Amino acid sequence: MTQPGALGGYLGFNDEDVRILAKKHHMSFNELKRWYYGYEMDSFDWRDPNSIVQKVAIYNPNSVMSAIRERHCDNYWAKTESFESLQRYIDLDFNNVKESLENLITGKEIRLNVLRFGNDLTDISENEELFTLLIHLGYLSYDRTNRRATLPNQEIREEFVEALRGSKSHKELCELVRASDMLLEATWQMDEETVAKNIEKVHNSKVAPNFYNNEQALRSTIRLAYLGAIDHYIEIQELASGKGYADIVLIPRRYTDNPLLVIELKWNKTVKAAINQIKDRDYPEILQSFAGEILLVGINYDKDSKKHSCKIEKYTIV
Repeated sequence: MTQPGALGGYLGFNDEDVRILAKKHHMSFNELKRWYYGYEMDSFDWRDPNSIVQKVAIYNPNSVMSAIRERHCDNYWAKTESFESLQRYIDLDFNNVKESLENLITGKEIRLNVLRFGNDLTDISENEELFTLLIHLGYLSYDRTNRRATLPNQEIREEFVEALRGSKSHKELCELVRASDMLLEATWQMDEETVAKNIEKVHNSKVAPNFYNNEQALRSTIRLAYLGAIDHYIEIQELASGKGYADIVLIPRRYTDNPLLVIELKWNKTVKAAINQIKDRDYPEILQSFAGEILLVGINYDKDSKKHSCKIEKYTIV
């Protein structure tokens, strides 16, 4: 998983494999990609002495085939025995484990020296050994060139969030997930004051003072604050439209009747400006075809007062 060599292209399904399956079984290739893609392997043709190393996109074949059989994309990893292993491993409380977990679940990369791992599943004694083991188990994708790891896809991010819900060692992260559940409920109820207060609380507790006045910090704060939404939504960041991007879009899972959430972030402006910007966009097809309720959520951070404000409106695409 860290040095696959010529075998890199054979460790799972590739793009073409999944396209063929999606077409044959009348499923969305993009949906399968969002759920099960994310592993990129270095690979080359060992039969050709002039072959150069190339990046190959790899999908989890067990999950893809489970989705094909069920005609539905979902978290099929949770139905395997490895979930208990993940729970046990992330409860190991080494230095920087909590910080690394926060970075991973908010979409950031972590830097790793995978050479520290001694190929022993029982004798894990430090942070880098732990996360290198998770690479080998398929829970993390590893970029060998930059020596960085990240969560590969929607399915694995769900696994991590669920494991954190029951974590015994990382009580702070466990509480964060529970607080996120309450924030989501406040959003559904259009309780703007509660939403603003909860986001401010996360911003104050999770962002270092030297990075506080930073737009990227606000985006990470929002992702962390809505962590629990993963049970109900598919998250898309920077969804392209005809006039730019929607910062964060939470699309309800098929088996729920929750409203679709479009979240727009503003820095030192107004929540009205955030709402207006959403309305001015040309919505892409994925939103045009949505028939349920839509909530526009505008969030603004005032740099001088360090206060957050929120505006929530119901919206209907016509």
